[in-house]
Amino acid sequence: MSNPDRIDLRKLPPVEPLERRPSRLSQTALKHADACPRSGYLYLKHRGGAANHPLDRGSALHVFAERMVLELIRQQEASLYAPQPGEDEDVARRQVASLTHAMVDEILRERTDLVVPASEADAIRAMAYNLAVGFDVDPQTVVGVERMFGMEIAGWWVIGKIDLASLPGVHMAQVDDYKTSLHVPTQEEFESAFQTRLYALLLMFGVPLDGDDLEPGEPVGEYLTHVRARMLYPRRLRQDGRVFYRDMTYSRLELEAFRGDVERPVQRVEQGLDTGDWPARYGPHCTECPAEPECPLPKHLRSFHGAINTDEQAGEALAWAMRMKDRVSSTEKEVKEYVKSTGRPLVVDGMSFGFETRVSRQLRSRGGRSDWEGLEGAVQEAVQYGAPFAIEDFVIERASNTFKGRPVMADELEVGEADDGRSDDPAERERERDERFGADAPW
Repeated sequence: MSNPDRIDLRKLPPVEPLERRPSRLSQTALKHADACPRSGYLYLKHRGGAANHPLDRGSALHVFAERMVLELIRQQEASLYAPQPGEDEDVARRQVASLTHAMVDEILRERTDLVVPASEADAIRAMAYNLAVGFDVDPQTVVGVERMFGMEIAGWWVIGKIDLASLPGVHMAQVDDYKTSLHVPTQEEFESAFQTRLYALLLMFGVPLDGDDLEPGEPVGEYLTHVRARMLYPRRLRQDGRVFYRDMTYSRLELEAFRGDVERPVQRVEQGLDTGDWPARYGPHCTECPAEPECPLPKHLRSFHGAINTDEQAGEALAWAMRMKDRVSSTEKEVKEYVKSTGRPLVVDGMSFGFETRVSRQLRSRGGRSDWEGLEGAVQEAVQYGAPFAIEDFVIERASNTFKGRPVMADELEVGEADDGRSDDPAERERERDERFGADAPW
């Protein structure tokens, strides 16, 4: 007999309408909606999701890159690193390092809205230096620095801010995008990325949107036949000293075909806004979800076994695991403090967790090293000359408390404790857990 309360996970009930219907669709919102409409909804609902260190790191570097390029345009120079004839190259590099260090520090002082830990600040300084010495700009060809572009697709304005747009040829344009992540995708993964192609599409078929009101300007791609899209990874320099990058050149026909691929997530968003129907799909993209705890799919069904099949997926998954490591560690620490305060073990799913006192024995040290020579000499003197010998003079005992778990035997459980009254169904247990502690509890 079917359970009338069980939710059909393939056809979820509609959600509450958004407080504010968007007037435009950003590149990031469409990227989420392309992989999972519910993720797109959560992006719109939370206006991009919570701020984090990687986002703030990226924002700081983008400000640096913008200032660097604008200064190069003003001076009509290709690079901040331009040693003069006869000038020592090492001296010139140190001067660039000093300049970029000062520029980054100035940005971090000004942008008090960015939370940048010391380790991230060091990474930004290193990337700024790499951009300065390993990335050239042709000031005569630049048509956009951190400039918004947009175009109408399926009745919606689709917009995206291009880090650096240039026209190096009559029929050729170039889009440069800075990435601050450690992971660099394979060439195949880069070529299939949604963002890369969308920026190229906006430059070729769209128009610049300027000012606070994003007023449409004159198109720059009317006569273009190709757009070269690059993603720069300034954490790394190639062997030739240039910034590491991935690039792909798209033809006009390829981008026209991609426009049809963009229409689908646009239509999904419009349908979701009209009906409240935002289907959820799990996969590696879940690591980038703006609000994963609000996902309607049960946690135990969001299994990613077999979902990591590429370097890019593995890199994103590892980045998520690293972000979650501190959260898990702090939760475990809180549990240990609780168990320590109660003085009794914690029984969870047939396991008893508590602190066990262990006594270990070790040789005393002398001069920072285990005193094996002293022990050997004392033993020889005791054997040969009958000198008094006490093992306690050389071996010490240390007691330590270790938090461990062990299986609980049935006869250890109190009456009624073997059955805690909770459902054996994982989904039902998860629902009960959310009711008791809240769906946003880290566990």
